[in-house]
Amino acid sequence: MIEIYTDGACNQTTFIGGWGYCIMEDAEVVYEDSGRVVNTTNNKMEMTAAIEALLHIKSGLIKREEIILYTDCSYMANGINDGWVDKWRQNGWVSSKKASVLNQSFWNQLQDLVLELGVQIKRIPRGHPGIKYADKKARSHTRA
Repeated sequence: MIEIYTDGACNQTTFIGGWGYCIMEDAEVVYEDSGRVVNTTNNKMEMTAAIEALLHIKSGLIKREEIILYTDCSYMANGINDGWVDKWRQNGWVSSKKASVLNQSFWNQLQDLVLELGVQIKRIPRGHPGIKYADKKARSHTRA
């Protein structure tokens, strides 16, 4: 089984964001990565961490098997697990409150990767060691 721990962070003063993830197999870290983005939001960084991790797996450098992606982000987990993305796509990217859905390109890419790779997304507490590790990587990029 492959376990992925992801997190994103954004400095609300400078809008400099960071994302980070680690991929584990048999309780060992087999790959990790992180990056920096300017003029962004925390939600975009949360989704970027997941997208980047899944793109790495899709590249074939890690054998595909059961994949569980762990996040502390309710927005991302609920968007995928509760069918929000499917409803938004059907409704032309308009929310139930009749507003345009934010981050459409991120949602599209994430949902497509989740479906293609058969990923389970599970929300876990911020204090989990895997999330703390990903958070440290993400936050290292948010300084001006």
